[in-house]
Amino acid sequence: MYIDLNVEEGYNRIIFENKNDNLTLSRLIKNITGGISYFIRGSYLLSIHYCEYYNKNKKPADDLMQIEDAVLSVIHAFNINERYIPYLEKVILGKGRLNQSYASTFAADVYDTGFKYYKFSDSLNNNFSTLITMYDINDTPESFLLNLVSKGHVIGLSATSTMDTVTGNFDLTYLRSKLGENFYKPTEEEKERLDSEINKIIASNKAKIDVEFIKSLDPETTLKELFITEDYQNVIINRFGDLSKNTENFNANRFLKIALSIKAFMASGLSSLLILTNRNLGKDNSLFSEQTFGNLVDFIKEENNNGNEYTIINLTTKKFEENKKLYLDKLSKKERVIIFSSYPTTGAGQNLQYEIEEDGIIKQEDISCLYIEKPTNILINTSLFNRNN
Repeated sequence: MYIDLNVEEGYNRIIFENKNDNLTLSRLIKNITGGISYFIRGSYLLSIHYCEYYNKNKKPADDLMQIEDAVLSVIHAFNINERYIPYLEKVILGKGRLNQSYASTFAADVYDTGFKYYKFSDSLNNNFSTLITMYDINDTPESFLLNLVSKGHVIGLSATSTMDTVTGNFDLTYLRSKLGENFYKPTEEEKERLDSEINKIIASNKAKIDVEFIKSLDPETTLKELFITEDYQNVIINRFGDLSKNTENFNANRFLKIALSIKAFMASGLSSLLILTNRNLGKDNSLFSEQTFGNLVDFIKEENNNGNEYTIINLTTKKFEENKKLYLDKLSKKERVIIFSSYPTTGAGQNLQYEIEEDGIIKQEDISCLYIEKPTNILINTSLFNRNN
């Protein structure tokens, strides 16, 4: 059994020749991963010593070498393919990143050491071989946060920041075990004081906020209220699908609630509307797509003699910064914008404020209007955490 490296195709081929060979596949894989681990540990030690040696012997006018520079110097010395260098740099630096006072508190944990797993893929159209892929998860959000805590104070601000769940939060059990008394949770008295201060700020704010809840709708009746022109109604009806089916009826309701919000926004004279839903807009000609909502805006403009121009921007994780820059630019020029996005895209602390100039003064402005769809699949069931209360 031996390994044939295919540089052009970018994979390693395991070849069996001698059936009496004592080397099994599992042992071969362990030897490979063991070799990689040995290289990583050795490279980290070399980098540490080289960094210390360089800084001790450098000229006074030269810059200090950072550990990142030393790691890259060591990696390049092995003449490794450029495409593997970012991965190796991250893994090698991770070996020495965790603060030792926390890392040694308990035995090695998956959050500290990461983990590996293998995927074996077979295919009938290539039935004489098996594709083996190794996945190496060498870093976790918990270990990253622990590293930050070892360097300074960290304050967690989130609706789920104190929730004991690993699916919607950091693993607090792990962090408590590592930090001990340094893990602090606000008391009820402190929460009440914060709540009182926030209410004072809200009371002193002169801005008026109007909130309206939109209940379930009858699709056909609501569509007639939305448009007078039958041709416009038919364009949308043809995209509703079979309303006798629950899924199609739900999609029609979702669309019409957003459509009513867009119509109200266009009549208000305000400049920006953010529509937050559970999923992003599609690119096709379906009901929940950029094209259909583009048609909707055009129909509303024509029926209501609205001469304003509106730009629809689909704010997704793909090209997020590019599209964010686009709507910030348009709003700064006082153009009207309708922004579509989803909870997974903008729910992680994104700041959607924009700057606008008035009388030579640059001011920070918030989005004028919000449509917030009822979350259906991103909330965590907290009932399990309250059983003992």
